[in-house]
Amino acid sequence: MKVTTAAGCGLILSFAILPNKESRQTASTSLSAFIQINEDGTVTIKAPKMEMGQGAYTAIPVIIAEELGVKWAQVRIEQAPANREAFGSQAVGGSTSIRSNFQRYREAGATVRSLLTQAAAKEWQVPIEECLAADGQISHRKSNRSLNFVDLAAKAADLPIPEKVELKSVKDFQLIGKNYPKADAHSIVTAQAVYASDEYLEDMVYASVVRCPYFGGSVKSFDADQAKAIKGVIEVFEIEGIGGAAHVRAGVVIIADSTWAAMQAKEALEVRWYKGDFSGQRSVDISEEMRQQAADWSGKTVFERGKTAVLNEEKALVEASYEQPFLSQSPLEPPSCIAKADKESCELWIGTQNPNWAKFTIAETLKIPAEKVTIHPYLVGGGFGRKINPDYALEAALIAQKSGKTVKVIWTRIDDTHHGFYRPATLIKLKAYTNATDPADLSWDCFISSTSVNSTYGGYDDDKVHGGELYSGLDGKTIYDIANMKVTFNYVKTAVTMGFWRAVAMTYNVYAIESFIDEIAHALKIDSFDYRIQLLDRAIANGYGAENSINPKRAKACLELLDQKIDWKNPPEGRFYGLACCYVVQSYMAIAVELSLDEQKQPKVERVVSVVDAGIIINPDGFIAQIEGGNVFGLSIATKEEITIHDNRIMQNSYKDYAVLRMNECPPMETYLIESTEAPGGAGELSTPPFPAAYCNALFAATGKRYRNLPVKT
Repeated sequence: MKVTTAAGCGLILSFAILPNKESRQTASTSLSAFIQINEDGTVTIKAPKMEMGQGAYTAIPVIIAEELGVKWAQVRIEQAPANREAFGSQAVGGSTSIRSNFQRYREAGATVRSLLTQAAAKEWQVPIEECLAADGQISHRKSNRSLNFVDLAAKAADLPIPEKVELKSVKDFQLIGKNYPKADAHSIVTAQAVYASDEYLEDMVYASVVRCPYFGGSVKSFDADQAKAIKGVIEVFEIEGIGGAAHVRAGVVIIADSTWAAMQAKEALEVRWYKGDFSGQRSVDISEEMRQQAADWSGKTVFERGKTAVLNEEKALVEASYEQPFLSQSPLEPPSCIAKADKESCELWIGTQNPNWAKFTIAETLKIPAEKVTIHPYLVGGGFGRKINPDYALEAALIAQKSGKTVKVIWTRIDDTHHGFYRPATLIKLKAYTNATDPADLSWDCFISSTSVNSTYGGYDDDKVHGGELYSGLDGKTIYDIANMKVTFNYVKTAVTMGFWRAVAMTYNVYAIESFIDEIAHALKIDSFDYRIQLLDRAIANGYGAENSINPKRAKACLELLDQKIDWKNPPEGRFYGLACCYVVQSYMAIAVELSLDEQKQPKVERVVSVVDAGIIINPDGFIAQIEGGNVFGLSIATKEEITIHDNRIMQNSYKDYAVLRMNECPPMETYLIESTEAPGGAGELSTPPFPAAYCNALFAATGKRYRNLPVKT
């Protein structure tokens, strides 16, 4: 076996003749960590990113197959094992699966194509330039000869890896840009797909954990007599809480021989708790502290651009505050993990967004070598940021090590609601000043108060705690040319565990900015669409955005196409439009929400129209699914979702009282994609941030009332 690094692509290619252990029972040649050529003429492409519904199983193999030169019908798709050395970061988050790895995946396919082409040229004794790779074979047109990839694979495996490979021109793409059904769709809808919660091992037992309901709390005492009396219960023991990035909750573990016994014993267990340092803290207290900070404008300047002294010289044209609550990701599949561990090794069967974070957290905590931690990744039944955290993996490993058994740790919906990682509660206050002769000449004074994502992972370090909050505009990277801008930040301390909720800070920042743009336009007596065009024209004229790789022309094109699709100034009778526009995860989007009011003046979303420029789009059908799924999230947080804290614990339990948008509440949607040859942008987190602003702006058009706090209560 030879192992080396392909120049410029940052991936490790390994060559070997391997038996194929899959159901096809054919031999295969592994030509890279990503690619196997099978004897039956198919090509197995391994998707290195975890699949949680975002379509990674489909899009990544399309990219590799495009450069490799095979038909889509020849491709077989597998989940790659958790192996950072072979595949690099396998974390799924930040809409990075494609946009951060597009070049790398292309180079993986092109490298193997180059090796196969070299092998053919050597076989025929012809110049490599005369050989063409397409449809799973190498052809030499001058001599009318061809060889299938499988005939060349073994010889290609003995060749040195090229230092540089030539990639296809965008105009020559055959696979990228076409529509594909999700690779795992059939297995999911026919209930054949296996998630971690479905897995069963012969020797495993079941664990249920009564976790401390108070953030930062611990076990005072427990009485396990009634729990142990339940048939099937094997043992009951305490597990201590672990802080740091993992945040394993303190609690009492029940080991049983069945799920039923574990759950029944959980109900019978009596536990008394220490409430922790933040005993008595409530959501209303956090909100009041944020408002007081905003009133005092007390905090640290974390961003500044232009002549910010002008911000204190005159009265602001517009001043407004926007508040958003804690949110739970609430994926359909709660965390689930099977663990087997001793003092020397650990093995996990898990659906996770970040297998390597889990791996290294376990290794560090259990004090075993990282190479002795094996992760078997499964389909993730929804994540949205929740399953990027290693808490449930580490908890399972600790329980398995302490019990000496192979243990399946069961989380219920209530467990996940109570013991998750929540999007921060946040208040953003904005003041706007304009040039009397040029309304598009803006100055902004911004204040953010937040419970802060970074506080959970790094503590309340004044130099770092604001780092997770400055995205999509409040880091200065707006699509609009705001010449003078200052951002002040402060935080509210809490033991509540914050986490990576879909798009995180982008959701509250874009909501505030795009709502505020509407308010400025109204104060200036300018149509909000026209005002956005003015702002973008000014940015274009000033050459704004080049230093941040922002292109206002692309945002303007989204707005203009949106206008063509909805006729902005002429909504249907009895309908009202709201608008928002943004640059998020390196993609541009304009969105319009069309709503009506019933006889009780209650709003109903009648239609949502989205226009997106996300550069090269691998699978348009899958991309649109992501945009429209994000719209559903946006409507859900605009109208329903809210986590509340009372006495330092979560008040909601399940979908019954943490309401999320239901299928019958989803409005009709239209999504339009602008063709582009720019590098791919993100999809999964693009549409959620602007939706609440578009919704609230539509409400203003309908009612004349501004709604600045989410969820909206009409």
